[in-house]
Amino acid sequence: MPTTSKLPAPYRWASDGLCVYAGDVDPIEGGCWYDPKTWAADDYASALRVSTSEERGHLLVWVERITINKPRDIRPALECCGMVEIHAATTTPERRTQIEIECCLDYGHTDPDRSDWREPHAWAYVLRQDRSSLREVARIHDAVPATSAAILANVRRIVRRGL
Repeated sequence: MPTTSKLPAPYRWASDGLCVYAGDVDPIEGGCWYDPKTWAADDYASALRVSTSEERGHLLVWVERITINKPRDIRPALECCGMVEIHAATTTPERRTQIEIECCLDYGHTDPDRSDWREPHAWAYVLRQDRSSLREVARIHDAVPATSAAILANVRRIVRRGL
C-alpha cells in the first residue's frame, strides 16, 4: 500500500477528511467521497458526488451533497453491481460497508442532502473540452471558480472539512 503522500489527490483528501473516495483518479471525470461511520447504526452515509456529462461541446460538471440510503433489502443493489459473491466472501466489516455503500450509490439509493443550510447542496459548472473558460451554469454558490482547478479546490475544502 502506498504511503498517503503518494496517493492521488482525491484519495489524500479522503484520508484528510476521514472519509472514503470512490471514482476516477481525476475527480472532474466523476467520483464520490462518502463518510461510512453512520452506515451500520443509522442506515445512511453523507457524501459529496462529482458527476459529468457532455452538452453541446462542453463538459457539464455537477458537484452535489447527497445522502446514500441503505435499503431494508440490499440484495438488489448488490446484484445490480455484480457484487453478491464478493460481498458474501468479504471478511472485514469495513470492506463490506464500502461495498454496500458503493452499490447503493450506483443503484440510485440517494437523496439530495439538505442537512446543512449554511451551504447549498449542489453546484453546476460548464467547462470547455480543454477545461478552460469556466462559467457557472446556475449561480447557486457565492464563489465563482475560474478553472477546473478552482472546482477541485472547492471540493477539496468541503471534503477536508468533513462530510
